[in-house]
Amino acid sequence: MVTGASGQLGRRLVLRLLESGYRVRAHYRSRSKADRWLPSGAEAVFGDLLEPSWLKRAAAGCRYVIHCAAKVSLRPMPLEPMRSVNVEGTRAVIQACREAEVKRLVHVSSTAAVGGSKKGAALDETAEFNLFGTGIPYFECKRESELLALKANDGELETVVVNPSIMISPPDRLIQEDEKRRFPKCLPAYFEFGVNVVDTRDVVEGIILALEKGRPGERYILAGENIDHNRLFALAEKYLNIGKPRLKVPLFLLYLVGAIWEAATFHKSRKPPLNRAIVRLAGYRFYYDSSKARNELGWQPRSLEQSIKDILVSAKPVFDSRG
Repeated sequence: MVTGASGQLGRRLVLRLLESGYRVRAHYRSRSKADRWLPSGAEAVFGDLLEPSWLKRAAAGCRYVIHCAAKVSLRPMPLEPMRSVNVEGTRAVIQACREAEVKRLVHVSSTAAVGGSKKGAALDETAEFNLFGTGIPYFECKRESELLALKANDGELETVVVNPSIMISPPDRLIQEDEKRRFPKCLPAYFEFGVNVVDTRDVVEGIILALEKGRPGERYILAGENIDHNRLFALAEKYLNIGKPRLKVPLFLLYLVGAIWEAATFHKSRKPPLNRAIVRLAGYRFYYDSSKARNELGWQPRSLEQSIKDILVSAKPVFDSRG
């Protein structure tokens, strides 16, 4: 069973598992999502992690469960809505696995649960989590949920955790030339940052390798290329003809803008895309080391440039049952 089978990761994972010869039970929150994304050969199950009574029945007869379903947001928000899905939902999945006598659970976490580097070093699985108190509950909830999964590993249920970084995917359709022409010619300003980007297709392969080869009770970072702002701008200019911005915005000014934007939208339901919590993250470098996955699982992610080429010129659409 794959939970979260309609997400950008889940729907690609279901297809790849079918291609690899697995029988797959794919979880959707609604029939409309299954109508769109359920591929031929997979069985659909329906349910909401907030009401997990369906999980035991859905896991019955499954040898493996891959838990992809999660609530993802890097915005400040109340803790409980995030925790009820990502933590309590994971707890319910673990319980259902035990009741259904599932052999192995692969929990899809995130590098958000690994931490960030203040000095720019690439973090591995041994890094001490340091993103408490950021004002963004996603980090703490992902960390708590993966600790639940790792703690659940025992003689009856094997658990393995994978930590993908920021995922990019070829679109579900080819990008048209007129859409490319609408890209901006130049960005107005920039600030320094450092992130890691990985191709979703490589994450799919890493999950299957973890399912088949991962050591029980271990976590595996699935990260691609570490890039800073200069590398990103160079790629944007090379492939999208977007010129490098010349105006560098210092973080203190960005923080001030975020604070003003927050205050201006305080009583509005739609929150601003820039806020103080997001700006605080700019003080970290989100660089990661996937040596463990490479060495133990044989995982080989493609280069970022290859992913960009695929996105722009040779994307293979993901299956859509509507044709």
